[in-house]
Amino acid sequence: MGRAKAVVAWSSGKDSAYALHVVRSKGELEVVGLLTTVTRRFARVSMHGVREELLDRQAQETGLHCHKVEIPHPCPNELYEREMSRALAALRASGVESVVFGDLFPAAAATGS
Repeated sequence: MGRAKAVVAWSSGKDSAYALHVVRSKGELEVVGLLTTVTRRFARVSMHGVREELLDRQAQETGLHCHKVEIPHPCPNELYEREMSRALAALRASGVESVVFGDLFPAAAATGS
């Protein structure tokens, strides 16, 4: 039996890059793609405002397909949830079982340090 397929929630920042590194190093999951939201009006990653061209370059360098969820600006939460649910359903239908998230300082956040 093969490893479970996963995508990495990709903010285009260091936390998601580190999460990708860690999950690949452990080898327990088969990372098959990146998942991010792009604000349509600005053609930028919604989380960090990185230009879509740089996002595409990051995906190319990782060797992974970037699944882009386009959202408007402003984006009401119910629309965000609908579009993300649609993307996750498509990923699940293609065999993806997990989404990996990164946070460099989870212990510090939990303790208030």
